[in-house]
Amino acid sequence: MDPSPDPIIEIFNEALGLASSERAAFLEGACGGDAVLLQRLLDLLRSHEGSEGFLDEPVLLLRGGDARVAPIGESAGDLVGRYKLIEQIGEGGCGVVFLAEQQEPVHRQVALKVVKPGMDTRSVIAQFESERQALAMMGHPHIAQVLDAGATDAGRPYFVMELVRGKKITDYCDEHSLTLRGRLELFVQVCHAVQHAHQKGIIHRDIKPSNILVSTTGEGMPFPKVIDFGIAKATAGQQLTDKTFFTAFEMLIGTPTYMSPEQAALKSVDLDTRTDIYSLGVLLYQMLTGAVPFEVRELFNAGLDEVRRDILEKQPLRPSSRLKSLSTGDLEKVAERRQLDPARLSKSVRGDLDWIVMKALEKDRSRRYPTANALAMDVLHHLANEPVNARPPSAAYQLGKLVARNKVLAGSLGVIAVLLVSSLAVMATLFAKEQEARRRADAEKRTALTMAMKSKRVTKVLMDMLVSVSPGVAMGRDTTILRELLDKTDTRITGTLDQHPESEAELRFALGMGYREIGDVESAERMLKRSAELYRKVSPHLDRELGTVLNRLVFLQLNQGKIVEAEPEVLFLQELWRSWPDKEEQEVSKSLEALAMLRWRQGQLGEAEDLMRRVHTWRREHLGATHQDSITAMGNLASILYAGKRYAEADPLFHQVLTESEVKYGPDHPELSGPIWNLFTVSIASGKTAEAKSYLSRVVELRRKYLEPSHPHRADAIVRLGDMNVSTGDRAEAEALYREVIASGRKDPDDYVPVLKAIERLTSNLKQWGKLEEADAVFSGILTPAYCSSPRCVPVLKMRTEFLARAGRWREAAADAAKLIEFQPEEHEYYHTLAPLLVAEGRNEDYRKLCAEIIRRCHEPTDIFIADRMAKDCLIRPDALPDLERVALFADAVFRQGEGYDQWPLFQVLKALSDWRQMKFAEAAALAGKVDHSNPHAKVAALAIQAMAAFRQNEGARARAYLAEGDALFEAKLPKLASADLGQDWRDWIIARELLSEARALAEAGRE
Repeated sequence: MDPSPDPIIEIFNEALGLASSERAAFLEGACGGDAVLLQRLLDLLRSHEGSEGFLDEPVLLLRGGDARVAPIGESAGDLVGRYKLIEQIGEGGCGVVFLAEQQEPVHRQVALKVVKPGMDTRSVIAQFESERQALAMMGHPHIAQVLDAGATDAGRPYFVMELVRGKKITDYCDEHSLTLRGRLELFVQVCHAVQHAHQKGIIHRDIKPSNILVSTTGEGMPFPKVIDFGIAKATAGQQLTDKTFFTAFEMLIGTPTYMSPEQAALKSVDLDTRTDIYSLGVLLYQMLTGAVPFEVRELFNAGLDEVRRDILEKQPLRPSSRLKSLSTGDLEKVAERRQLDPARLSKSVRGDLDWIVMKALEKDRSRRYPTANALAMDVLHHLANEPVNARPPSAAYQLGKLVARNKVLAGSLGVIAVLLVSSLAVMATLFAKEQEARRRADAEKRTALTMAMKSKRVTKVLMDMLVSVSPGVAMGRDTTILRELLDKTDTRITGTLDQHPESEAELRFALGMGYREIGDVESAERMLKRSAELYRKVSPHLDRELGTVLNRLVFLQLNQGKIVEAEPEVLFLQELWRSWPDKEEQEVSKSLEALAMLRWRQGQLGEAEDLMRRVHTWRREHLGATHQDSITAMGNLASILYAGKRYAEADPLFHQVLTESEVKYGPDHPELSGPIWNLFTVSIASGKTAEAKSYLSRVVELRRKYLEPSHPHRADAIVRLGDMNVSTGDRAEAEALYREVIASGRKDPDDYVPVLKAIERLTSNLKQWGKLEEADAVFSGILTPAYCSSPRCVPVLKMRTEFLARAGRWREAAADAAKLIEFQPEEHEYYHTLAPLLVAEGRNEDYRKLCAEIIRRCHEPTDIFIADRMAKDCLIRPDALPDLERVALFADAVFRQGEGYDQWPLFQVLKALSDWRQMKFAEAAALAGKVDHSNPHAKVAALAIQAMAAFRQNEGARARAYLAEGDALFEAKLPKLASADLGQDWRDWIIARELLSEARALAEAGRE
């Protein structure tokens, strides 16, 4: 059978959009070695090129093999509503996507999708509007957002989306050589986006790599966006549009490679969200192995019926087996892109990941993961080395599949089964032995039950003991004893309660709550995770206990900002409580509270407020106003209002929380610390400084009384009070507070944030107060030779480097920066610190060597801020350019992408400096002249470049005028070296001064 025309057309149209030099490689990859398919496509392309001029209108090859003259439609430069079309960036069967520029009320670039002329039939418009409505219903950071909609002058509908700049997810993973962990974490984010769509009642139906674009955030992290809901389908009860959208009977919708069996069965009316789970499984398969379950070339060479038959009946290889089937060269390439050797790659995929993928790819959708979040949770369980829910198919299930595929063989097996019946007589003699073994097993079971009851009693005693010494109960006691008890209990029960997982789960929960009380959130989270893992292993009848543990765990994670980790557990809790026939409303309220907190952390304040009001209302009605859960709900509601800057509404609620807490606990109880802290924050936000300081002083007083000196809540409050004393001019009190925190810190302050804050605040203020020797002494007291012998000193060493550099102490700062590079040679920020310091110190040979190292390590950075730093570092001086051409490419990339950022003047200077180093004097001068005065460092550097360019163009008078203006601006607007604080822009200060010096040298040479 001839290849199905649709794939040929897709490849043909995509090849048309490529330059001639790029087509050969593209076609070779797309055809996968199929010579017949490749030849047909080459013939089509040659025919197309040979027909140039035959038609005045552009021709597109349409589905069905027809050639149609493309109707005249929108093009670059046209205005559609308030959007100016820049260029076409995409095209589908019915719509065209343009890069567009919004003119008002804000100026920004967007993506505009409009129905093609001639395609505006009723069914197409209905489909188009269903996509628009589907996207409009979404509110997730990983789904492209709809910004606007309307109709062209010709009446064809369009809608406007955020512009998603990125690469398809598989290309991004390979180009960045993401590890398996990195790929799985990225996949989890995609699952959460799909889950959001499903919760809105939308099935995507075309999940594939090209519909998931990944960009890189400013922090260098991958950020995926799900796009193209063009064939999305509403689930039961949802309506995407009021127009009729008729899907033809037996119409194959979707991309065959990623299509679920139920899609291939042409039963679109029976689709549910699990069809997307299958597509996610294909995507995960490809991200792990570099291949899809069924080869594309096989599908291209098959007719429609064969394609459907493969999807419906053919069992794909497990991912680990697919890796083994690759050629040695291909496997090495796949492994290298995942930063593993081939043997380790296969081993890493075998087991959990095999099971997870194959469960998602089940032909029977009832055996797949029920939700995208369930799939994400299993991936997270694997990453956390926890048991996964996926398991290999049972023997009975595999046997059933075998029978269905091999009816003749099944008949033969039936005959064999008859023969086996006759052998049962032989088994009769073993029956007596079996009965005896069963009696022994029953006796052992009774013994085990007795031991379990004893274990539960011991567990109860230990839990009561842990609670009795909790800081909230044992007011004012030194919690060192509690920490020792917790640590020893953790050590003693590890490995000793393997036969009693329920007892260990209870104890781990108690330990987690104890660690939380003393502020050790890392240990608390570890205990609660282990408790949840054990409850999941034991039995479904312990769902209530599991729910209680997960409630505490997600609140702990949300308070640490671990939104990605907490979200699947929060959503699992919702399903857990709903599944109970006898719902416990108090636990349901806690799960709703957790969901509200999650939405708050995700910035969805409206939904968070609605949920929290429901929780607050229920608790006040059923538990009473003074119940701790009611007070907590009121405080969380106030915090959500505060997050929305609704201070006038939040303030009375915070006051009410404090009043009811005082009634419940008394005026001098540690539980009051939280409500008073909240009143401090809202007072600060409302500009009531004196009132805020009073509240904060009371918090510090309570925490000094009830928390040990190293507790982070105590230390953080003292640092904040020190900051307030600085702002009100009480220097002595502020200094004393900072020193208190530093003295109370743990042995190594590298991972203890309050101590690091105190060091930074104290040294910075001492410098401003003219006490430089005291500031040096603070650093010297911490950065001892022993402490600086390992990377643990990096946070404080980095702080001192910045301190010395801002003070103009170049030599000392450069020594510290070199030490930072020695500890962390992959951290680009440290090179950006050392390069200007070497220039300022005049160490030109060391500077040249550093630039060569920067170029060696700089692997095509995708983050424009990293590219800016690397290029700028290598352009400060004219005699340190080991690879000017490559540095210039970085500068060009920054300039192309940087407009609209606050750093735009500095990006302009970088490009002008790059042109100057390449002796493009006119271009450098023109661009430098466009730099405005919004950033004085950038303007001084630009004037220096203008002066140098004018000197080279023999315009001496103009050059000297630029130089004089630059010198004057440097003196008037930039900090003085004598001030001992050049500010956070000290690097740009050095660059501006160096370029002025270079321009001055040119002027002197011109006079000679």
